[in-house]
Amino acid sequence: MVLFVCANVGLAQQNGNIEELGERIRILEEKLEKYENNSSVFVKNGTDNVDSLDILDISTIETQDISVLSRNKQVNALIEMMQDEERGQIQFKGSSTTILQAGRHDKIWHSTATSSFDIFAIATFNQYSMLFFDLEAITGNGPDAYFHNYSGLNGDAGSTLSEDGVNRLNLLEAWAEFSIFKSKLKLITGKIDLTNYFDNNTSANDETVQFISNAFINNTSFAVPSNAPGALVRGVLFDRIFLQYAMSKIQNTGDEIFSELYKIASIGYKFLPGSDFETNLRFYAYQHPETGNSAGWGISFDDVVFGKFNIFGRYGENQTEIANLWGVNRAWSAGARFVHKVKDNPVVLGAAYGETNFVNCDYAPEHIVEVYARRQLNRWAHVSPHFQMIWGGSCFERTYVYGFRTHFNF
Repeated sequence: MVLFVCANVGLAQQNGNIEELGERIRILEEKLEKYENNSSVFVKNGTDNVDSLDILDISTIETQDISVLSRNKQVNALIEMMQDEERGQIQFKGSSTTILQAGRHDKIWHSTATSSFDIFAIATFNQYSMLFFDLEAITGNGPDAYFHNYSGLNGDAGSTLSEDGVNRLNLLEAWAEFSIFKSKLKLITGKIDLTNYFDNNTSANDETVQFISNAFINNTSFAVPSNAPGALVRGVLFDRIFLQYAMSKIQNTGDEIFSELYKIASIGYKFLPGSDFETNLRFYAYQHPETGNSAGWGISFDDVVFGKFNIFGRYGENQTEIANLWGVNRAWSAGARFVHKVKDNPVVLGAAYGETNFVNCDYAPEHIVEVYARRQLNRWAHVSPHFQMIWGGSCFERTYVYGFRTHFNF
C-alpha cells in the first residue's frame, strides 16, 4: 500500500493535482479503517459480534435500530456491506443450518434431521432505494410429528420437498425499500416477513444461532400470517424511539390486494445505548381481518447486565376472537444468555422457559425449557448442543429432546 500511495503522489505532483490525490487517499483510509473495524471479532454488550463482511449473521451484529433485528435474514449486515459497492450491482450471500434431534415418547426413541439453505440477494440503486430477495430450501419436518406440541421443537423445520421428491427453492421475501430523511423514515413494499420487524428480541429471535424452539423465536400467542404481499413504514426518532406500521395480506396471493388486510403497529425504545446496561423495550398490537378485526398485543424486552449477561422476556395476549382462531389465549417466556470470548471466538450459553395457555379448557398450560451452548469455530462455522424439555398441553407427557446444530455463513 505504501508503494501505491508513493506512486500516486509522484503522479499527482507531475499533474499538479495534489488536492485530488489527497482526497483519494482520505477516502482510501476511511475504507480501510471501516474494513478493519468490521473485520475484528469482539464481544460487546452481551453480543458476540463478528465480521459483517464475511459472516453476515444478523443475530451477532449489533444494530442501532432495535425494531429491525431479523431472526435469520441477515438483512442489516448485507445492507451495510453494500453501502460502498457500485450501484445497480447485485450481491449474494448465504447460510446453511443442520439440526439433528432425538427424543423418547411412549417408550420409543425417535430421531430427525433438518437442513436449511438460504440465499440472500440485494441490489442498491442509490442511497435511497434497494431490492432484497431471500430464497430458502429445507429438508425435514423435525420432531414435532412425533412429539405433538404447540411450542415447536425446531423453528428451522418445514420441508420444501415437492411430491416428486425434489427440494424446491421457496421465495421467502422479495421487497423494495425506499428511504428519506437520512434513512430516518423507510418504506418497504413487496413480499415481507412480519416477524423480521415485530416481536423482536436480541437474545431470542434466530433459530439458526440462538434457541431452536419456536416459543423462543416468537411468542406463541403472536397470531401473525405467513409471508405475503404487504407494506411497512418505519421511523426513527432521536436514535432511541422506533415506530412501525404494516399491512399484509392474510394469504400469499396478489388477488384483491386491498382486502383481508392484517394490520400491526409497534413502538420501541432503547435505554442507555452503548453502555453495559443497554435495554430495549418493545410493544406491538395487531388486528386480524378473519376475526372481525379483533385485536392482540405483545411486549418484549432484552437487557444487558454488566456487558456479558443478557436477560430477556416476552408476553402476549389475544382477545377472544383471535384466541379462538389461533388457539392461544396468552403466552410468556423468559431467559438469559451469557457471552464470553475464548481464544478470540465467542462462546454463548443460553437458557429459557416458556408457558402457553390455550383456549381449550381441556388442555393444561404447555411448558417448555431449552438450554444450549454455542461455540464459534472460525469466521464461518458455529456448533451448538441443545437440550429441550416439554410437558403439559393435551395430556402431553414430559419429554426430553436432545439436539446438535451446525451453522455456516458464506
